[in-house]
Amino acid sequence: MYKIIKTLLASVLLAVSVGANANLISVELDNTSYSVGDNIVANIYFSDIEQDSFGQIALAAFEFDLSFDDSLIAFDSILFGDGLDLGINGSEQNFSQIGSILTVEEVSWEFSGLEAIQAPSFLLASVSFTALQVGEELLSITPQIFSDMGGSSGVFDVIDVSNRSVIVTGGPVSVPEPTALSLFACGLMLLVGRISRR
Repeated sequence: MYKIIKTLLASVLLAVSVGANANLISVELDNTSYSVGDNIVANIYFSDIEQDSFGQIALAAFEFDLSFDDSLIAFDSILFGDGLDLGINGSEQNFSQIGSILTVEEVSWEFSGLEAIQAPSFLLASVSFTALQVGEELLSITPQIFSDMGGSSGVFDVIDVSNRSVIVTGGPVSVPEPTALSLFACGLMLLVGRISRR
């Protein structure tokens, strides 16, 4: 009896795990490393959107927190993607920063046609920072709200996150002073020395 229950439970768990499909939020950086003063662009993508019996499920609203070390990098600006901005009504796009946490949110006001403009992977937002000092920092995303056109967040309840590290390796390159001035000064001293010997 115990063996039958164990086998049945294992079968149910296997069926549930096969049916689960995780969506992915990923951070992609425009470079692998930066210098102090460089502009850093972090592109936030949403991918692996599930299909239901009617077709692709469209993402109609999202909110996530992006955490960063504000002593290493400074937030500059944000540009939203066009995956939720459709039709006459478009979408409402907001962001706010409290310390080292940037909250990003968008809600589409068009409910039909979103699935047509949302590829299997599409851009939610591009966030720009400035590198302040040398170091390494993890840009970390915490999903808050991801819902479909009906307002249901249950269809996007399994969300994997792929974070990225920002590496700032050094300061701006210093330009060496021209050596011609040093050579001119040495030549002038030699000339003055020869004239004074005469």
